Amino acid sequence: MIKLWPVTKNNWEDCVLLKVTEEQQKWIASNVLSLAQYQFLGEFKAMGIYHGREMIGFAMYGVDEEDGQLWLYRFMIDVQYQRQGYGREALTLIMEDLRKWAMKLNQQEVTLSHDPENVGAASFFYQFGFHPTGEMKYGERVLSCSLFKH
Repeated sequence: MIKLWPVTKNNWEDCVLLKVTEEQQKWIASNVLSLAQYQFLGEFKAMGIYHGREMIGFAMYGVDEEDGQLWLYRFMIDVQYQRQGYGREALTLIMEDLRKWAMKLNQQEVTLSHDPENVGAASFFYQFGFHPTGEMKYGERVLSCSLFKH
């Protein structure tokens, strides 16, 4: 069973030791960079993705200061745990957390971006209802998803 727990002073080292495949490294920011960025973000969560007592992934999401929208900035599963259903289970939990947050903010969608060459990520996110907005941000394709299906 997958759970989300905040990244803190007690587990940040586990977070920075997580790795993706060599190919994915060109598309996914390191967790070291993400945790540094997190220190300067206002309304954001840095969450470890746990299978039992072991951190197997990382996610960072919250309210973007530029546009005031909910964003999923980072999402990764360690290479040893990819393609086992953990990413799907983790993203389901993240989306549930984002729905609660969206209700408080009176928002309807969550946004993310990915490198256009990362077709694996695109395919994964499409399965959750994300769709291209037609926008590009920092060279990445922007996707959005309704948090509340009508």
